[in-house]
This record gives sequence, C-alpha cells and structure tokens, in this order.
Amino acid sequence: MTRLGIRMVGVCACLLLGVGGGQASVLSPALVGGSIFFNLSPPPRVNFTTFGTHSLTGPGGLVQFTATPQPAPSLLAEVTAEAGLFNRSTGSLIYQMEVLGPGGSVAVSVQAAGSASASSPVGNPFSGFALKALWRFEDLSTASLLVNDEGINTPALTGSFSESFAKTYDMMLTVGHVYRVTLVADVGAGPGSSGKASGTAFIDPIFTFGPGVGPEFSFNLSDGIGNSGVPEPGTLGLMVAGALGIGVWRMRRG
Repeated sequence: MTRLGIRMVGVCACLLLGVGGGQASVLSPALVGGSIFFNLSPPPRVNFTTFGTHSLTGPGGLVQFTATPQPAPSLLAEVTAEAGLFNRSTGSLIYQMEVLGPGGSVAVSVQAAGSASASSPVGNPFSGFALKALWRFEDLSTASLLVNDEGINTPALTGSFSESFAKTYDMMLTVGHVYRVTLVADVGAGPGSSGKASGTAFIDPIFTFGPGVGPEFSFNLSDGIGNSGVPEPGTLGLMVAGALGIGVWRMRRG
C-alpha cells in the first residue's frame, strides 16, 4: 500500500472512531460524606461515607441526612432540636461527568432545584439556624469554575425562613472534557433555652442536552450516578415544594 493509501485509511479510522471525544474516560468514583450529630451526646456523632439515609434520634430531636445517587443525584439534610441543643446535619456529594460524541462543543442545560426552610424561637438566647443548599460545577480539563456555589446559603438567623429555586443554566460543554459536580446540603438549628427548632435543605441538579442536539451525543457519569427522569419545569417546582413541605411538617410536628 502506498503512503497516501495508508494516510487515507488512518483518516477514515479516525472519523469512524470519533477521535476527540468518542471514547469514554475512566471517571473518578462518586464521593459522598458528612456528619450528623447533637451538640450534646448521647447519641454519639455519626460520620458517613455511603449513599442512603443516615439518622440519629433521641430525646433531643432528630438529625437525618439522605444522599441519593439514582435516578438523579440529590441531597436532603433535616434537623429538629429540643431546648438546650443545637443539632446539625451536613454532607456533600462529588462526582464527575463528560459529554461523549464526535467532538467539538455541544449545548447542555442544567436544571438545578433546591430549597431550604427553618424555624426557631425569636428572642430566645442562643436560638437560631443556618442553612446551605448549594452546587458547584468545574471543568477539570481547563481548571475553570463554571458555577460557583450557587443556591441558598444563609447567615445565622432566628424566626422563620423559607426559600426555593429552580434555575436552568445553559452552557456549551466540550466533548471529552471531564467536569466535576459538587453538591452541599447543610442544616444547623437550635431553639436556645426553650421551645423547639427545625430545618431542611435540599439540592438536585440534572443535566440535559439543548434543543437540536442529536443522539450521537451522550453523558458519561461516575459509576452509579444517574441522570434520568429529567423533569419539566412544573415538575421541578413540585420537587422543591415537596422538600419545603418536609420542613413545614417537621416544624408542625415539633
């Protein structure tokens, strides 16, 4: 075979194999971890590094954290606290993703939903709460921060608080680049010397391709992480309302 023929075979092979992003990268495993605890024990503090629901209950209230990988990753932190205690539920999830396809850049939308709610007595010494429901998105291939801890992040507050968001982020992502997604949910609450306090925090981003993107593109995510059941905007609202409803139920129950 001539040199020209060899070069033509090589070009055709490159086109067929989709050089520049057709082959999936080996992504790092998803990392989940956090802590749930009462500021006074028993029960003892629990540190976790696995998906699922982790909870502590006792005379001082309830502390619970749920980390879900499927059908789409989400975090939910919940706290109720009796007088004299300040309880906390905090955790994070980090995973990787990339876009597979023929090459170049492609339109991707991220539908991020989150909520946070809490209640504590007003005018009671040491009463208060603080909430986080945040997400971050980074391009590890270029060391670029695309979304910087957006969502809900309160200072120390007292009284009542309730906020939710459902936002779509439109981006152009590069095929073959490795991206990192970080989720954080964190609730700390205490009523002070009397009464009760409670709070919840929820975060859930989902990725979908933009209009006109063909089936030759797909997502590759860390093993075990799902991205299915992409909700319509109305469904996103119901998800947020559901998380807020959990908080209201905890408050009324207290």
